[in-house]
Amino acid sequence: MSYNDSPFPPQPALLLPGQTGYSFGSWSDTTPATKLYVSRSASAAGTATLTVQVWEGPNPAAGQLLSTSGLTNVSNVVNQPITGVSLDASGKGTISYASAATVPAAVDAGVCLVPQAEIPVAVPVSLPAYGTAFELGSFGGSAPNGRTLTWQTVFPSAPSTVQVNLECAMANPVNPQFQVLDTSTSVTGDLRFVTVQNFQLVRLTVAACTGGTSPSIVGKVAV
Repeated sequence: MSYNDSPFPPQPALLLPGQTGYSFGSWSDTTPATKLYVSRSASAAGTATLTVQVWEGPNPAAGQLLSTSGLTNVSNVVNQPITGVSLDASGKGTISYASAATVPAAVDAGVCLVPQAEIPVAVPVSLPAYGTAFELGSFGGSAPNGRTLTWQTVFPSAPSTVQVNLECAMANPVNPQFQVLDTSTSVTGDLRFVTVQNFQLVRLTVAACTGGTSPSIVGKVAV
């Protein structure tokens, strides 16, 4: 959800140390990684194909990362992007990924693991776009001279140019009270950190974005 400066919105969530807050996009910490059993495998024409059955988690999608263990007909892979998925409602079917090897189809036995992917959001046409805000809170043992706030941008579909700001405020105010503490202009994504002192709220804002094909973003913060 985007930032809501109405006097009636829910209180912003508290950002706990070691916890990632998604100002843009999301990731489910309650959905398990997808686990699949492999019964057959083959590799040809630049593509490896596994016949699988999902036994835990949702059906995977193209673009998610797949790792395998125990396969003998084709080589095992680690964090290989899935290029194709053909599964029925019960999770039975095939998944494929890039492979340079040529291996005839044969019975195989092994497992696949597909971690849940972050879910991006489309960059709004109307800018600036204000991301979800989080409360920083005050924790015992925190350094009296400030805390390091880490923030990251990821663009699954990259724009030509972009400006994303890290903004902080003292309370739950209207938008003009947020002040820019740091800025990223990297269209390939960025990982940055900044020291913050005595701020209550933090959020990300897409201040400018041009070009690209349906640009999308994941923006997150951690303290």
